[in-house]
Amino acid sequence: MLKKLSSLIVLGGVCLSLISCHKDDAAPARFDVDTVNIEIISTGQLSTGETPTVAIIANKGYSIVSDADWLSVDKPHGNASATVTVLAQEYDHGQSRTGHLTVASAEFSQQITVRQTSDPFPAFGYIYYEDDFSWVTPYAEALGAGDYIATADPGASAPNVGSKAEAGDVDAVAFMAEFDERGYAVLKPEDNTMYLMTHYLKFCRTDYNNGLILPAIDFSETGETSSNVQLTFDFAGHMSGKLYVDDIRMVVEVMSGDGQIETSSGTMSDISDAFTPSQKDGEAKWTSASVNIYGISSNTELVIRHENLDATGVHRFHLDNIRMVKIPAKQ
Repeated sequence: MLKKLSSLIVLGGVCLSLISCHKDDAAPARFDVDTVNIEIISTGQLSTGETPTVAIIANKGYSIVSDADWLSVDKPHGNASATVTVLAQEYDHGQSRTGHLTVASAEFSQQITVRQTSDPFPAFGYIYYEDDFSWVTPYAEALGAGDYIATADPGASAPNVGSKAEAGDVDAVAFMAEFDERGYAVLKPEDNTMYLMTHYLKFCRTDYNNGLILPAIDFSETGETSSNVQLTFDFAGHMSGKLYVDDIRMVVEVMSGDGQIETSSGTMSDISDAFTPSQKDGEAKWTSASVNIYGISSNTELVIRHENLDATGVHRFHLDNIRMVKIPAKQ
């Protein structure tokens, strides 16, 4: 009896397995390709310097075929979903060339068009530097910082990180160490007018104006000696207790080294036009600013600051989302 029962159990297991396999075979095919157009430069990379990839969902497996001898992928076949790296040979002559990758799975197929130019690395749009200041958050939380932009509260806590570091606060000391390591500096550190918010920085107090000196670009990654960049950043004016927005006028300055800034009139200068916040009284929001800087090198020292460092009164500002990308030479 036990032998018969064991046999029945085994047979039952086999039947269940067969049923399960049958269900898998009968499952509807799922197929998706996350991009159909890829633009690459002479090295086979994206203009950002990254290697292009394609995400594929194919529960019935997939295969990829190229119609160009210079174009291939690292995983031409797969049994399930995959992230596939697109491989292109270097191209340093002509204007451009185009190849196609065809991804097939079950009854589905999708063509991906890959266009390669002879633009050198880095191509226009290459990101030399960007910072959303998310790294500030752990220090800001430890020091009890608030969020002025989110709350529109002029009284949101903004710890004076320089003063706290001088007093030996371990979190403030750690912040200043990372701040320095990242290549930043305060224009007038002796004034101790840099403050932390949840994920951005605040500067200035009554009669004391300041600015942020940016990290120099490390051109060793691209092999260049100089470049032309667009510098963008977000800023906001602080408000008084009566919700009046401080009178701030932000500028970018080439403090030292190579490079000139294009003004709105088309002339070149060491100092940009002034930017004023778009916010109204009682409103806390970011304003985006952008300047083109030509001929910068690794010795270029840039600062974002209030226009008049000697102005009296309150000119407090918040700063976030700094980015520098490659642009064409000035025509």
